[in-house]
Amino acid sequence: MYRAAGKALWHSDLGGASCYDQNMNSMPPPETFVSQTSRLFCDGDERGGDGHPRVWIEIGAQGFADCGYCDRRFILASGAADKR
Repeated sequence: MYRAAGKALWHSDLGGASCYDQNMNSMPPPETFVSQTSRLFCDGDERGGDGHPRVWIEIGAQGFADCGYCDRRFILASGAADKR
């Protein structure tokens, strides 16, 4: 059973799809930041009170790295993933 807007939904009510499948199309993309350096840190959104422990992130050959806490994506400027 799943809950949506306070209403209980059974798996059969969803046509066999899970809530995860339905929400994937409506999820906003992660915040993306362009960095001039390949080593940086992320501590979440301290201003909004949604911070997390500071983690150091290394951008590799792919040209980007994601924060494991908040899913922010960091792209290396002029790297393989920089499509600007």
